[in-house]
Amino acid sequence: MAAKYGTTEPTKRSTGTSFFFGSLAIGTPPTAYDVILDTGSSGQASGRLGSDVVQMAGFSVPNQTFAICDNVSQGLLSNPVSGLLGLAFQTIASSGAVPFWQTLAASGAWDSPLMAFHLTRYLNDTTAKTLEYGGSLSMGAYNMFDVK
Repeated sequence: MAAKYGTTEPTKRSTGTSFFFGSLAIGTPPTAYDVILDTGSSGQASGRLGSDVVQMAGFSVPNQTFAICDNVSQGLLSNPVSGLLGLAFQTIASSGAVPFWQTLAASGAWDSPLMAFHLTRYLNDTTAKTLEYGGSLSMGAYNMFDVK
């Protein structure tokens, strides 16, 4: 199912601020990065725009515009993440660039123009590690087994 529907497995930081991240690759040859899956609420970043091939969960977009950040808010990025994947709509993106997910949805690469998160929480779990499996992100479909 992961190959057909582009499922990736974000991970949750269970102590301090919680965030979910996944892996993507940029360039030719591709270089992998762990990135926060973000709707724009994580903090501030500044830099310049670039474009290259971006790949995630079996999907690929040539000439995808993305930000190359020189400055980020203190505490925004911490090991193991090194960037953000914006999940907001283009209309509210500060750069005005079409986000990766929206490019895929508009191109017909997905069976359906939707994405879904299944998130795991570790509230009041004293046995949770700093990094824990946090759920999944499905692009182009949703996993009906995650719907309750």
